[in-house]
This record gives sequence, structure tokens and C-alpha cells, in this order.
Amino acid sequence: MNFKNLLLLLLGFFFTINCVSQDKENTNLKESKKYTISIKLGATGSFFNTEVSHFPKNGFDSSFRLGAVFGGQFNYFLKENSIISGGLQVNSRGGQYRTKNNNVIVISDQGTDNAYNRKVFILNYFEIPVTIGYNVIKIFDKNYTKQKPPIFVSFGVIPAFNIGSTFKQNSFSTSSGLGFGNANENFDSVTFDYANSFLLSGQLSVNFVIQQFKLGDFFNELSFSQSFGDVYSEDVINSDNYKTKMSAISLSISFRFK
Repeated sequence: MNFKNLLLLLLGFFFTINCVSQDKENTNLKESKKYTISIKLGATGSFFNTEVSHFPKNGFDSSFRLGAVFGGQFNYFLKENSIISGGLQVNSRGGQYRTKNNNVIVISDQGTDNAYNRKVFILNYFEIPVTIGYNVIKIFDKNYTKQKPPIFVSFGVIPAFNIGSTFKQNSFSTSSGLGFGNANENFDSVTFDYANSFLLSGQLSVNFVIQQFKLGDFFNELSFSQSFGDVYSEDVINSDNYKTKMSAISLSISFRFK
């Protein structure tokens, strides 16, 4: 799956989940607490902005890496339609290179699929996102009332501290010995201690309320982030270029307590 397909998948899921019916009890921002907390869980698709290592030269194509993000957030309503948020979260980012393996096929209930040789760079971060947002539905809906669920568009920064940098690659093993057939995919992982200890990124996000309860609101968030600095601390590692920035798209589902 390439980055375009990932984006389409995330967007499709994002707008599908917003079709969930609203609870009869709507959020009234003016009557809600000025301070709230929320918890989140989601997925991050990240990719490098520059080709790194020697893999592209050896026929590998650049691809995204899919990781997980989870954490908590503190929200403060500046006004009834403005919000500032700060959070603590663990986010797994990185990049991937892959090339088709013509000697192996993957067999599943859905049929057969191509197998790929993969080289995966994993970058785990402890992040402290800080954003400010505005309820944009008030701008586009002239008949908007405080009883309608808000749609917040937010922007801000993500200070991130690297808590683990690894590299892994896959191999396939078969029981037939014929070299062509269904195979088990195995991964070997090694520490890759070249990541910068600190990375600062900018973030733009939008979130929708998808279900409301007396205790709080479920909402999902689609965000895009872009690092300002380089991911790795060395320009050249074993004669390979590792000077690159990183982009990411995240989709998460959160519960905000009232």
C-alpha cells in the first residue's frame, strides 16, 4: 500500500465514522466545564521526505510506516468556541522501503497477494503536543447554535523526545523448500542509535464529535504533522545519506470527559 492509498483509507474511515448517529443530548460549550481532559488512541502513517540509506539505489521503493499513538490531553476553553490543548503521548513514527519478492506469494482468505522485502526505520517518541483551535462550524453555519456538536480546527507544535530508534528487516521461511509458495514472514530488529534526541514538528488537525454521552464525548481527529528539523543526527552513516525530515498523518479516536 502506497501513501496515496493510505491517505484515501484514512479519509474514508474518518468520514465514515462521522456518520455515526448523534446522541440526543448535545454538547453545550457555554455550559460545559472550562477545563476538561481526554484520552486518545489512534494510528500514525509516517514517511521520510528524502530518500535515505542505500536501499533506493538497490531497487527499493519509498513507502510509509504505520504505527500507533496513544496518550492523554488537557483542554482549556478560552471562549465558548476557542480551545487550547496540551497533551502527553507516545507516538511511533518512521519510514519504510520495500521491493516485491517474486519468489513468495501470500495466501489468505481473500486470495493471493504479493510479498515484499521490507526495510523499516522505527522512531518512537514521547511527545508534548500544544495546540489552539477554533470551532469553524460557527463560520460556515449561519444557523449554528451552541447545542450543535462543534468542529474544531487546530494548529500548534509537537515537541518530541526520542525514546527508541530501531531498524528491522524481514525474511521469509517456507516448509516446502520449493522457493515458491505461502511463507511465514519473520523480522530481525537491531538498535539504530542515530536519531536526534529532540524533534520539533508543526501540526494541523481537525476533529469532529461522533457520539455524546452525559459523561463525555467521543470524537475523532485527523491531523498532519511536519518536522522542522532532521530526524537523524548524522548526515552520513556508513557512506549513506540519512539527512531527512519526516511527515505524518494520524487518525485517532478520543474520549473527552465533561
